[in-house]
Amino acid sequence: MPYTYDADLEFLGECTDEELKNLAEVLIYDKDGETRFTESITNSDDYKRYGTKYSKYWKVIAGELQEFGGNSFANLFRGNGVKYDEVLSDVLDKIKVSYNKSSHIINKEDALIEKIFSDMLEDMPEEKKMELVKDMDLKVTGFGNQAIMAAVQAGIRAGGFLSYQITVIVANYIARLLLGRGLTLATNAALTKGLSLFIGPIGWVVTGVWTAFDITGPAMRVTLPACVIVAFLRKTTLLETKKNEKKYEEEEKMEEDFIEQEKKFLKELLEKYRIENPKEEINLEEEIKRIDEEMKRMEEEDPSIIERAKEFFENLSFEEDDDENDLESEEVNTEKKERVYTLKNKTKIIHKYEENTVDFDDCEAKLLKIEKYNKDGKIEVECFYHYGLLKKIIYYNEDQTINNIDYFDIYYDNEQSSISDIYLFFLSKMDKYFKIKNLEESDIKIYANTEYGFEFLGNYPSDMIKANKESLTLKILKDDIEIEQEDIEDFINELKSFPTVTEYYSNNKIIKKDIFKVERIMEISDSCIFYANLSLDGVLEKTEKYNDNNEIDEIEEINRHIRVVNADFGDYLPRIEFDDWL
Repeated sequence: MPYTYDADLEFLGECTDEELKNLAEVLIYDKDGETRFTESITNSDDYKRYGTKYSKYWKVIAGELQEFGGNSFANLFRGNGVKYDEVLSDVLDKIKVSYNKSSHIINKEDALIEKIFSDMLEDMPEEKKMELVKDMDLKVTGFGNQAIMAAVQAGIRAGGFLSYQITVIVANYIARLLLGRGLTLATNAALTKGLSLFIGPIGWVVTGVWTAFDITGPAMRVTLPACVIVAFLRKTTLLETKKNEKKYEEEEKMEEDFIEQEKKFLKELLEKYRIENPKEEINLEEEIKRIDEEMKRMEEEDPSIIERAKEFFENLSFEEDDDENDLESEEVNTEKKERVYTLKNKTKIIHKYEENTVDFDDCEAKLLKIEKYNKDGKIEVECFYHYGLLKKIIYYNEDQTINNIDYFDIYYDNEQSSISDIYLFFLSKMDKYFKIKNLEESDIKIYANTEYGFEFLGNYPSDMIKANKESLTLKILKDDIEIEQEDIEDFINELKSFPTVTEYYSNNKIIKKDIFKVERIMEISDSCIFYANLSLDGVLEKTEKYNDNNEIDEIEEINRHIRVVNADFGDYLPRIEFDDWL
């Protein structure tokens, strides 16, 4: 029977395989362990395909419950499935439970649990009842059934842990009756206390409950225990949700406290710098005089400098007015999966996409390669992408030999406001796409952005790093991995390309290699409005020089900072521009 949408059963889609196993087996097997003659789950294609991976076909399981409900004694001739609320109401009516038909589904499930627990209590020996009260910490006025049930009802209606515990006890016992085993539960001492009292010989307990099963017909012997299991699963899901909400609130509070601590530290550090470095009053006349003297000195050393400067700005102005680099035409070739841009200077830039690209206006993630050809048809640049993320750029000489190659690893968002909120956007699912590289503590530096430039204030405190170890973590996109389509949009526009290596060639032989490392820079402002900005900055750590035998001949330690000042598209090509700083 196909599943009919039911708001009261949709939560089953959040349950694990192990949790759904209890419900599936109650629907499939009878109390003797035999497959029910009327069940249809095991004949479904999903069951044959997924087996015990019940979460893959929870709707088949829910549809089976609806079908059994439609074939209950009260609906024998209906011939179709019914909503869970009606199934539960049929069960309550048959075992003569008093309830409000307009009540919330949880209240109806609680009424069922109360009834069964009451029947379970009926024939329990007096010493067991006293033990039960003690173990479950019930607030009772006596050890009679009425006094115990009053405490149980109060606990259930309060909706806390006691309510969950009682539901677990009932569901566990029902599972033992039908399946010959209890529920699979998370290790919890508070739960196991109450359970142990109902695991003895079944002859002395709940005879009334099992009799109710037998007298109501085969469908009822399915729907009653199924409703108990559903009630248990709902309580489990709600409890897990509350735990997650509490955990989230605690983590959010910790993060807020940490951000305040971080802000306080940075403000104090900046104030200390200001006290130690008071601003100097600038004498405008003296500053103009100094600049004039400097210009005279430069002109004496190089008389042509003024003319060359004029020529530079004239050429710059000409370039701004020049329209040769403007777009002349754009063509989409759906067969080749290409978009071809032709500029007025006859330069061609070709964007190549994956074979399964359909929408060329929304295909950033499907970009594989960009090629740039000059007017003579010779290739100038090749850019390689992995799921739309830049990985490598090759630049060619006029004779088609390689000039240099830039290699990129893809790092996380470069515009975080503080160390404390690094990666929040990615933590949930990006581990499967990125490998981890750890920075040293010394690679997290704090600079003041003053009117005199960037001034180094010190390293980020070790105690704060210990409180947020992810500040030392870089995540680098793995090569040759499958990225799920729905994940792409979550991060593709949040990442910036950063160089790790640049190789330089002569006659297709490598002659030099620049090697970069990454530092985290905490930039704090020396303005009237305090701000802290975290960025990933690079350090040209060293240069390797090669001899004719393609062997390293010399290593030069450089340690020069660079900053990515532009990582956008310009003229239909990626534009990665760097600037020296500090």
